[in-house]
This record gives sequence, C-alpha cells and structure tokens, in this order.
Amino acid sequence: MKKIFQYDTYIPLGTGLYTLPITQENKKWIYLIPTASLFLRVKEIINRLEPHFAQMIEIMTFDQMMRVLTSYSHSKKMLTPSKQELIVKKAVEKVNQEKGFQYFRDSIHKNGWLHQIEIWLGEIRRANVTPEQLAVFWREHSQKYQELIWIYQTYKQLLEHYSFIDHEEPYYSFLYDVNTEISLDQYHGIVTDQFYDFSPIQMNVLNKMGNLGLDILIHLAIDEKRSDLFQWTRNTIRYLQELDFMIEKGSYEGNGEPINQTIQQLNQSLFSKFPEKIHANSKVHLFESTGIQREVEMMAAEIKSLVWNQKVPLEKIAIIISQLEQYEDSLHRVMRDSGIPIRLAKKERLIHNPFVQAILTLLKALNGQKEYWISIMLSPYFSWKKKINPQQWIMIFRECGYPISRSTWNERFEKYLVRNEGKRENLLIYNDVMQQLFDLQDQLPKKGSHEQFAQYLQKIERTLKVKEKIKHFFLQNPTDEAAFRDLKAYDQWFEIKSELAEIDQLVESEQEIPFWDWLQSLILACEQSTYEYSQGKKAGIHILKPNQIRGRQFQVVFITGLVEGEFPRAIKNDWLMPDEDRRELRQYGVFLTLSHDYEKQQKYQFFQSISAATDQIYLVYSAKTEDGKEQLRSFFIDEVLDLFQKESIDHRKQDISEVIPSHWESCTSERQMITKIYHELYQGFDPLRKKEALMRKRQYEKKDRLLWEAIDRGVEVEQRREELDSAYDGILQNPRFKSEIKEQLANKVWSTTQLNEANFCRFSYFATHLLKLSEWEEQEESLNPIEKGDLFHRILQRFFDRFRQEKEEKFSPEHYETYRKWLLDIAKEEWQLIKNQDLRFLDPVLTDLDFKRILQDVKQILEHETHWREKSSTYFYPQFLELSFGLPIEEEMLRNGEIDPSSVKEHAKVKLRERTLLLRGKIDRVDINHQGQFVVYDYKSGQAPNPKEIREADHLQLPIYLFVLETLLGFNLDQAVGVAFYTRGEKRQGERPKDNRNKGLWKSDWLEHVGLSKRMKSHVQEEDWKIWLEGVKERIEQLLGQLEQGDFGVLPNKECPTYCPYQYICRKDTERIKKKLLAREGK
Repeated sequence: MKKIFQYDTYIPLGTGLYTLPITQENKKWIYLIPTASLFLRVKEIINRLEPHFAQMIEIMTFDQMMRVLTSYSHSKKMLTPSKQELIVKKAVEKVNQEKGFQYFRDSIHKNGWLHQIEIWLGEIRRANVTPEQLAVFWREHSQKYQELIWIYQTYKQLLEHYSFIDHEEPYYSFLYDVNTEISLDQYHGIVTDQFYDFSPIQMNVLNKMGNLGLDILIHLAIDEKRSDLFQWTRNTIRYLQELDFMIEKGSYEGNGEPINQTIQQLNQSLFSKFPEKIHANSKVHLFESTGIQREVEMMAAEIKSLVWNQKVPLEKIAIIISQLEQYEDSLHRVMRDSGIPIRLAKKERLIHNPFVQAILTLLKALNGQKEYWISIMLSPYFSWKKKINPQQWIMIFRECGYPISRSTWNERFEKYLVRNEGKRENLLIYNDVMQQLFDLQDQLPKKGSHEQFAQYLQKIERTLKVKEKIKHFFLQNPTDEAAFRDLKAYDQWFEIKSELAEIDQLVESEQEIPFWDWLQSLILACEQSTYEYSQGKKAGIHILKPNQIRGRQFQVVFITGLVEGEFPRAIKNDWLMPDEDRRELRQYGVFLTLSHDYEKQQKYQFFQSISAATDQIYLVYSAKTEDGKEQLRSFFIDEVLDLFQKESIDHRKQDISEVIPSHWESCTSERQMITKIYHELYQGFDPLRKKEALMRKRQYEKKDRLLWEAIDRGVEVEQRREELDSAYDGILQNPRFKSEIKEQLANKVWSTTQLNEANFCRFSYFATHLLKLSEWEEQEESLNPIEKGDLFHRILQRFFDRFRQEKEEKFSPEHYETYRKWLLDIAKEEWQLIKNQDLRFLDPVLTDLDFKRILQDVKQILEHETHWREKSSTYFYPQFLELSFGLPIEEEMLRNGEIDPSSVKEHAKVKLRERTLLLRGKIDRVDINHQGQFVVYDYKSGQAPNPKEIREADHLQLPIYLFVLETLLGFNLDQAVGVAFYTRGEKRQGERPKDNRNKGLWKSDWLEHVGLSKRMKSHVQEEDWKIWLEGVKERIEQLLGQLEQGDFGVLPNKECPTYCPYQYICRKDTERIKKKLLAREGK
C-alpha cells in the first residue's frame, strides 16, 4: 500500500500516529521525521497516546533510515564536512590535471568556487541523477557542462577509492546497487510526519520500498485555494502520483491544541488573494523596535507580562527567528538578565575559545613569532617545570631583550645573572622554564606530514599537561560556565586534530608541507568549527528557526527579524546552474529547485510559524538599526495585517531615543529597573511615578544596602556633572588649587609642544603635565618615535648645513646625483652611531627597516627640494638649522653641529594683549633670500597637520615660530613668505614627490618664488596673513586665560585621535559642554 493522506492547510505533530493500523504481527513501523529535533516530542506523544506503541515504532530521520537499511554504516566512513571539502577539491584538481579545464580555467582559483561546486554536487545527487544520465542529457551542450560531468564522475570515483560515503550514497546504493544487503523483513511499513516535500531521490526510495511490500503512509497538508503557498507540496504530490501513490482525505480531529478564531483566520486566509477582514481580539501584536538588542528586550518584557499576568507557561512560548545567528548573543544576555530561561545552547566558534587561542599562540611563538611570547607566559593553560611568577618571568624576558632562541637567551640571561648575583638561586627556575620552551622549539618539524604535526601538537599538550589542567579546573569548579566551556572545546579540538591527522590518506603526494601551512589549516578548521558550551534550559521558552516548527504548537509565538532582506531573504539566480538550465533538465524528469521556488519556500515557512500559535502571535521587527539606519519591514507583516481590522491590532513602537523603559513592566533586568528608578526620582515630573520609584528603591535597598549606597553616590556625581561649572567637565572648583595653578602658570616657560597640546585638549595637558600621569612604556627593540625623529632631523641638518650663506655654496638642481650621494653618506654615518650604541638591545632586522623608511623619507625631500628650486624665481638659502632658544647650549653640541650657532639660551618673550608668553624650543629650518624675505619649515617624518588646522589656529607650532623670530632675532613678520611642515610628500611610481610643503600657510603673491603652484589651497592674501597672526595671538591669550582660571574643559578643538591615553577617564560629552558654554553666554 502506497498512500498519501492529504489534509487541509496544517498537520499537528503526531498526526501520523492516528493512521497506524493495529496489527498482531511482530513487525515495526518506521516513523520518519524531517529533523532529529522532533524525536523527543514525538516520543512524548507516543507515550501519551498508547505506551505499547513504543515497542512497535522506530523514530528516524530519512538519512538515519538509509544508513540503517544499507550495509554502508559498517563498511565505509561517513564524510565529515572538512573531508568532503577536501574530496571535492581533489576531484577538481584531478580533472584539471588529466583533462584540463577550459570553461572553468579561471574559476578554479576564485574564492567560493569550490564551495559552489560542493553545493551543486549535493543538489544534483539529491535529484536522483547519475553522471551517466547527465552525460546523456547534456551530450550536445557546451564545454561547461562536460566539465561539470567530469567533476561529478571523479568525485564518485574518489568516494569509492577512499571508502567514504556522503549523505546521498546510501540512497543510491539502495536504489541501484544489487550487491547492497537490504533487510526489510522486520518492518511493516513507513509513516512520514511533518514533511511538506521530499527530494526526488527520497520519493524514489519510498516508491521502491512500497514496491518491495512495505506500507508507505505519507501525510501532507495542502490548500488548493492557495496553490502558490503550497507549491512545494503540490509538486511532491504530483511526483508521487506518477509513482502510483493513492490519495485519501486526511483528518486530525482530536489531535493538536484548540485554536481561537484569530489564529484560524491566519491559518485559513494568510496569503490568500481577497481575504475578509475580522477583529483581531487582541491576539495579534506588532512590535516596532530599533535594533536587535531592543527587539529582544521588548520580547523579554512581554514574556514576563504573559507569565505573570496571563499565567502562560514558559514552555508554551516560542520565539522564531530566521537569522538566529545574529540574535544569539542578545538572546542569551537579555534573557539571562531578565531571569527568563531559554532552550538554546550557547555556541561559539572554536577559534574564540581561550584555551584554543592559547595553544595556537604557543605554536606561533615556537615558530619564531616574537610578539606571542609574552602571551604564553601569562596563559593559565600550561604547566611549567617549576612554579613561577609570570610577571617576574616577563620582566626578565624584557630586560634580556626578548630573546626567542636558546643561544641568545643563554648569553643574555648569564649577563642578567651577573647583574643580579644575589638573586641567582631564585632566578634559575626561570631558566629551567625557558629551556623547556626551547626544547619544544627544537623539536618543531619545519616540514612534515599532517600526522607528524598532529603528533608534535600532542607532545606539546602532554609536556605542558594541557588536558589535565582543563579537567582539574572543571572538577574544582563543576558549575562554572568557563570550566565547562573549555571541557567541551577540548572535545571539539580533539576531533579537529584527528581529522587533520587523517588528511594524509587523501593526499597521495609524498611531498612534505611547511609547518606554517599546516598551522594555517589548523586555524582555518578552528574558525569553521563551532561547539556548544552550555545546554539550553529544559523548562525554558523555545528558540527555533522557521524550518524547525514542523507541526509543533505553542500558546504564544513571537516571530522576530521581520525585515526585507532577512526574512524573506532575496535569492539570487545560481550562476553555476542558472534557472534556464534547471528548467531544461525538467523535460528529462530532473527537478532542481528554481530561485523563485526558494522564495516560496520562505513564504511557506512563515506560514508554518504562524500556524504554530494557538492563542497569540507577535510580529517583531526593527524599523531602524541601532545606528539609526531605516529598514523596510517584511511584506509578510503586511500579509498578516491585511486579515484584520487596523484598530484591532496591538501596535507598539519603540523609538531609537527611548533609552529608559516607559513602563515598569518593560524593565527586562535589574539594571534597567535601577536605571528607571533613578530616572523617575531625579528627572521625572510625575509625583505618582516618583512615589512608586521611591517605594521600589526601598524594596531593593533591603536586599543590598551597600550597592544602593554606591549607586546613590554615582547619582550625586551625575547630578553635579550637570552643574554649569563642573569638576567632572575639567573645571577646577577648589579655590586653593586654582590659585596654585595660576601662580604656577604665571611664570611658566612653555615648550611649543606643550602649548600645542593644551590648545588641542586642555584636559590632556592637565593630566600629563599637572597631574603627571604617564603611560606604561614597554621597552622597544626598534627605534622609538623620538629616536626616529632625531635621526631624521640630524641627517637633514647636516646635509643642508653646506648651503648656508656664509659657506658660499648654492644649491644647484643639476648636481642632484652628487647631492644624493652626500645625503646617503651622511645617513649611513648617523646610522652607524646609533647601531654602535650599547645602551639597550636593538633588533637588527626591525631597526634596519626603520632606517630604510627614514632613508626613503629624506631622499624624497631631496628630490622635492631639487624640483622646486628648478621652478623657483628667487634663491632662498638656509639661514638657520636647528635654531635653539630657551634651552641649554653645550659646546659639544655646537662643535658637532647639532644646534645652530645662532642659538640663544634666553627664552622668547612674546607680547600678548594682557600677558607675556615665555617660550623655549627649536626651529628646524629658516630659509632667507637677499631681500630679507624668509620661510620657516618644520620637518615632519610622520603625519602633518592639515592647512585648515593651521589657518584656524587649532595647531600653533608654525605661527609661534614666527613670533619667536620676531622677538629674539628682530625679524619683520611682513617679510615672511610662508610657514610649512616639510614632509616626504606623496610619490607614485616613476613620478616626482609632491605636496611636500602644502601642509602650511603661504602668501599668495610669493608662490612662484618658492616653486609652488597657485592651484594649492593653503595660501592667503597679505591682509589675511596679518589677520591670521592676530587671531593666533588672541587664541593663545584665550587659552592661557582658561588655564589660569582652572578651566581644563573636556572639549578638544577637533576630533579626538584614534588612540588617546586618557580616552577612558575623560568621559567627553561634547553636546553637554557646548550647552553649558551657551548657558554661560546667556543663550
């Protein structure tokens, strides 16, 4: 008997049990379900109906049944995903070697192409098509199809060669292999439940089983009025009818939960053409939120209300999410904080596990990557020979100059022992541990097989007792999630190592692979592999994907993530096997899914999700993302709303600005509740809400008085932060402190760097120079930024020194090659002086790279200098180089030419409107012509400020140098031609460097005289130049006044840099401070 039971619209789970005939035969029924996740639920239904059914029914998925019925499960191994990927790759390589690709010649190296071939192979095999059949169908087709047939043939050959089976092979064996042993004697028949379609190969298997004498009872639901919605099922019924399956009207009276009128309307009319609108009776809810986090919070608040107010059991609630991976973190976090248990295991990629990261870091370190050594010293996952202090170990390692080879360590550690002779005995244990590491390093095979590397990894784990550490930690902390996580991760790690070790049997070449290549394979495997590190709660709400519903019913269903592009997702036409090719195959009876079929499949899955509800349905989506980007809601929502009167829908919106929950019931966690209590107490206006907030606060205080005292202090601080002049905005309040700072600043000699820092951010200046805060500085093995800058300046100072006016040698562009040689000679001499210093260890490789970069910088400056002087109509000679002012002058520095002979010890005194500014510093270069016009340059090897910052006085360095020259040396600022940062500029292959002097400000009339183009934007007219200088003085005056008044406001004059040492303590709030500034001005 081969029969289809056809139902209207929907079949509750377990319906197939009602059609089982009671027989006296000692035979079993196979109860087929589409997913193993339904196994326990079906078992519960069986025990509830007829406990003796349990002995006569075996519950299986289709794949499980095929492995049971064929002999493959004993003789061959099932392909794992990684091995299947390797087999497909090997098939492609073999075809390319033996036959050569023409159509796919350029595709085989593209990312994703192999994966697409793997998907196609699975799809074509599920369609019940062999390579031989394809060869007949495509015998007159182009080269592309011939090459696909070759790949398919070779893939099958490799499966046979290596004794592997993929998921489809048992089906083919059952259908076509006469040698396959099939035992059906113990079975009476097969019943299917919750399938809405079958693949062609599955339908052929069911047909053959029916022809062999088994009863085949298939249960399918279809609404002929909505043929588009039930297209997959309709196609399945047609295919089965052609295989002589009979159709009988099915009935599930008495099975399933009772449903209300609203849900019946959804089941019977959703996606119909002309539905009649009815009242929703408060059973259909639409939640409009802003971002995934808010969606989950809205659902959590509603679930708490359902449980408390409507007494809905947690296990009767389901959340259905199409893109579950995007929601997992928020679900676990919000539901945990809300006290709502969920049936969702926590998962993560293996690469994110701390233990796995520690092992991979160790392997990288042993392979010679220096940056990972300190990480392994801090790792808790390794057991060293001796008990050591990790921080002491790191300190010794640093002071010895980060040695990562045994010989270097031995030499430097011996010197370290000499310097610390009194601690020798205590220090020797660190040598023992380092020798242990070097032993492992010496045993690392630079090349080898996958199995050899796996054995080496196993040796490391044994030596450092990694597994024992993980097990011990778990036994000591059996309820700790982190301990359980590592234990589960180790199991998955073991599987990956075993798989990699077996890869050699798939690689016939005896060629060894480098260790680094193997390590990358290991890392990739860890990135692709996931593991579960906590079980979902058995009594919690259900978290499901749409394809997991399959006849399950819940009192309340939430469907979330309903935005266009997510549910439904847009399905692109498959480029490897496009729809036109798939349609052509249908004339031969080969049914491959078309792209629009997948879109209809999503529609049916949404329908199933809706049908899972028996009482209430919630549709949840984000109208905007967390960052305010608008999103279109899914048309699925509109299809639901079209069934009901608009006013009967419970529509709730949450705006992106709604940080505090509007209702007490909306607080999903204690943290949100505390936030709302304080919001109502200190910022609310409703006396009744204030009263309730105070009552709730007192309830909480009884539980944890110390916590609430700390929160009260925090609230007091936040209230003070809102005051007009707040210490929390960088405004000093204590009169004594203000007086001391004013006195300190009155006679302060400023460096240009300090003044510039204060101008950029007063709080940063306050923290660095008044509080004396500093960062932890790690000893560098290459040149630090100051050393690089000194070397850069020293090379240029020595080179341009020969062109001073008194030395009577003019810079001539035609001598460029000679100048280039001089420059390189100077650079090498200065470099040797640094290399020969014995103050600290310098890594030769890293420092050589530093030198090469500096050398490239100075060469580009020379090239630009030559180019602009070719175009210049006026000759400027370098008058001052490294002109020092207000700094000590040593004779040796003068003899070595490290500072300009015209340098002065006295401070520069710049007269402002109400005060005098004292300055010290050094000017890199001043060029002057015979008429007295001059240019000021500051060399920059790194990023220079942009012209806008200079023009708007956000950066003060260059104009300050002008004031210094005027004050100390009597320069007339009307004679200034321009000021600029002299950089390496931009250089393309085969072109001259450009933009070397564009970061500055020039007088428009002088651009041609200094070899600059009028197209450059950083220039002004004479009158604007004077206005600019006056504006700079006003800016400095204002700045000094603010500092003297104790105003170190957290308000930088431009965007904060990507990195700032004070970024976690300043708590910058630009809008709040700007409002206060306006309030002070009475606006």
